Amino acid sequence: MNQSPINHHQLPVIVERVNRELSGVVDVEVLFTGSEIHRRVGKHTVQCSVTRLLTTTTLSNSQSIQSIDEQGRNVVTQCFLVPFTILDVNECEVPVGHVMRHRCGEPAVCVNTQGSYECVCPLQGFQIPQVVGDAFWDGMEKDAGARGAWDLSLGSSLQSTCPSRSSTHGCCDDDAQGGDGSSCRAGFKCPIDPCHSSDTNTCVASSTCQRSNDPLDQPQYSCLCPDGLMGNGHKCRRGIDATPIPKLNFDGVTPTDETKKNNMYCGCTKPIVDPCAGFPKCEGELS
Repeated sequence: MNQSPINHHQLPVIVERVNRELSGVVDVEVLFTGSEIHRRVGKHTVQCSVTRLLTTTTLSNSQSIQSIDEQGRNVVTQCFLVPFTILDVNECEVPVGHVMRHRCGEPAVCVNTQGSYECVCPLQGFQIPQVVGDAFWDGMEKDAGARGAWDLSLGSSLQSTCPSRSSTHGCCDDDAQGGDGSSCRAGFKCPIDPCHSSDTNTCVASSTCQRSNDPLDQPQYSCLCPDGLMGNGHKCRRGIDATPIPKLNFDGVTPTDETKKNNMYCGCTKPIVDPCAGFPKCEGELS
């Protein structure tokens, strides 16, 4: 069957409906203009050009056009209006650039719902169930009090819609494709976890990224060197950061005065012991 361009999820439904209602169908051409209204949840009607085997029944349509197909059969082509209903479009999975794609800005996660979608701030170990219903959202609300500032949207209406909430559920308009619903979801902003990956922080691989208690704190994170290594844990900036090896006093524990003074050593480096540093008998003896 010939099928004109239309949402590939809707085509089988329309063609199946035509074959169920009409007999002797040879070809179906969906006369579709490409209007995005036909992709949205709700009841719609499209015009189809249907070619069927010629019978006395098929001739009842005054707008029919008779012809002979490639197989030598007498056929008739008629126009029909075919109603169909879209219950849901998974906005979270349609391709980037598609007009129906979700507008959740990273790091917010898109959660598909029946006839719409919601944006959710990511939680550690967060798993989206295959079926999202009232129980899922009730659980989100129940756990909201136990979440920290990193797990909620930014805390003021100037920074985010639905401030200090874990999701847009119950806050934005139910229709995510409507003007208000779409704008509300697009304005939902969650804090970006600086320790999520090496792209969001400047910690060297040997250090551990530790974020602050609140995303409004400055700095938002620190880089902690492992035991036995010294430095600020950040990657060295060419032409800016000092790169000498940090030193310890003769006791092998206390940083030398010079090291303390230059407390901007980058990276994580194994320090060396200066046997004279901090030892009164050695101070000033070296020329």
